[in-house]
Amino acid sequence: METDKHRYITISELERLTGIPKTTIRYYIREGLIAPHIKTGKTMAYYTEEEVKRLKLIRKLREKERLPVRFIKDEMAKFDAEGEQSEERGKSVDRRQEIIQTAALFFMQKGYERVSIQDIVGELQMSKSTFYSFFNNKEELFLECANYIFHQMFNEVWDNIRKERDVIPRLHKRTDAFLDAYPKWRDMMYLLRGIAISNNQEFIERYKESLNYIVQPIIHDVERAIEQGEMDKDLIPEIIGFALMGMGEYLAELHHVFGKYDKQTILEQGEKIQKGIRTRK
Repeated sequence: METDKHRYITISELERLTGIPKTTIRYYIREGLIAPHIKTGKTMAYYTEEEVKRLKLIRKLREKERLPVRFIKDEMAKFDAEGEQSEERGKSVDRRQEIIQTAALFFMQKGYERVSIQDIVGELQMSKSTFYSFFNNKEELFLECANYIFHQMFNEVWDNIRKERDVIPRLHKRTDAFLDAYPKWRDMMYLLRGIAISNNQEFIERYKESLNYIVQPIIHDVERAIEQGEMDKDLIPEIIGFALMGMGEYLAELHHVFGKYDKQTILEQGEKIQKGIRTRK
């Protein structure tokens, strides 16, 4: 059975699409968590994609939050009320972007481990059901936030660096900015690297995107230096860019983690290394 507006689904299909057994679906129906879209008899009913989405959301609340059914009913009631409010406002607020911006601020201020989903939904006065309608978990949300966070950390500094014409002072300023941002940057990258060793290709691609966001400006500096004759034309910009990034990271570890050498000494030594790859004139 199908119309232009709906594709109707049997309970067997609902079981296959959601991974929830038919007996559990019937239990949720009795508890009022979902309802058939139409009933054609005492034992025959049909559902739509809306019920699929709703059941997947209920499953997340059961598995992620370990909520009993009575609390899930409360969460779903809040979710329904929030949906009605959004419709009344004409959907003027992008709730998904709101979650990303709020979470990014929390991650930057408190670090990943100290931020909970409850912190985020509490700040936004939002139900967890609404959160889970956009994101599967905190890890997935963090991946969405990562590039936004790195942009906030470095964008203003990068704009100032672009005004510097000489490649070595530019690299020096990048190292300076990186040393200042490193404690927050390290927390984010540790998590991203942990995700990158998983078999989830999407997570791996997000990690690569975030790393490239930081390294690409350095690679462009090297490319410009080669074009201007400041560096040897046989150098491969991508390799040199990643090498300089690695050097910057471990100099930052020496300063912040080992507590050795002041910032100025680190910068001076780093500049000497950078000068070593310049073309001899």
